[in-house]
Amino acid sequence: MTEALAKQESAAVEAQQGNPSALLQIAVENGADVDKLAKLMDLQERWDAKQAKRAFDEAMAAMQRDIPVIEKKREVRNRNGQLLYKHANTDDISTAIRPVEHGNGFSHRFDFEPLDGGGCKTTCIVRHIGGHEEKTTVTIPATSGNNTNAAQNRGIEMQYGMKYSLCGAYGITSADEDTDANVPAETITPDQAKHLRQLVSKARFDETRQEAMLAYAGADSIDTIPTAAYQEICDACLKAIKSNQANDELPL
Repeated sequence: MTEALAKQESAAVEAQQGNPSALLQIAVENGADVDKLAKLMDLQERWDAKQAKRAFDEAMAAMQRDIPVIEKKREVRNRNGQLLYKHANTDDISTAIRPVEHGNGFSHRFDFEPLDGGGCKTTCIVRHIGGHEEKTTVTIPATSGNNTNAAQNRGIEMQYGMKYSLCGAYGITSADEDTDANVPAETITPDQAKHLRQLVSKARFDETRQEAMLAYAGADSIDTIPTAAYQEICDACLKAIKSNQANDELPL
């Protein structure tokens, strides 16, 4: 058997296993036209993206099993020195999860978008070493601290945004819930909860993804999801449904 024939047979075996790169190799060796090569290259890109997404999901599941309990070290006291509550800030959370994060091939960064009229939209971008990345966005309304100026208020908004988007991205449910606002959030209606359950099912969210969704919303169940988070979660489900439909069209 010639070396060229051996390569073709090897490529054919890979093609049967669903890797378009093998088909692309055969096409190049057989002098395929530009249109056919372009279609195969597009198929290869989609196949690579699907494999990267699969590696991301597997690594995320492994990481979430190993995320440590986040210790609440930061103290908040009133003017009389009385302890009101303890909490963990973004640095505490990042430091606690960093070994597990890096050990599973992840990294994260933040993007900020100041909003007209105050407030800030913060996006935590989690990237896996395999190339796939996902974004979790949190919108923090205009905030005003005690005796703070505009720049300091913006910093407060960014800190809250980083903390909650990071927790949502990794499904960190053990981190504290801030108690500096004692007004209960309005929750979604029963009809909205029913609709959201249907979307979650169609999006094929497994238990891990559902836990991350609830952590992002700051809720214990779908029924207790705040109204303010409802539309963003619906949009995330619709995005996942669209992605699933595209992946289903790829050859196995």
